[in-house]
Amino acid sequence: ALPGLVLPAFDWGFVHLAQPTPMDGGLLMAIAFENITGGMGTAAFVAFLMNLTSQRFTATQFALLSAFASVGRVWVGPLAGVLAETIGWPRFFVVSTFAAVPALWMLWRLRGPISALDQR
Repeated sequence: ALPGLVLPAFDWGFVHLAQPTPMDGGLLMAIAFENITGGMGTAAFVAFLMNLTSQRFTATQFALLSAFASVGRVWVGPLAGVLAETIGWPRFFVVSTFAAVPALWMLWRLRGPISALDQR
């Protein structure tokens, strides 16, 4: 749960950088925190996928689930530049932060079935 909450929160560092007077070292801090939380999110996602797959078909199921997870990046990525150009970078980073809310809500709603996976 922590990576899911922390990862979108660090988009606020980029909101600050997009302002006319960014702080010294801000880019370094924003990118460092994004990479750290991105690694935490990836580790949590891989652990989650490992719980979802059956041992007999692990390679196939893991490949399919990880490919499915990248669909959002492939479809939304090209449109992100257009959106940022249209609404400006500060608003774009605010929108990207709040875009994570539906996924966090879904994970919260599915916490019972997800916890049951650990019991297998």
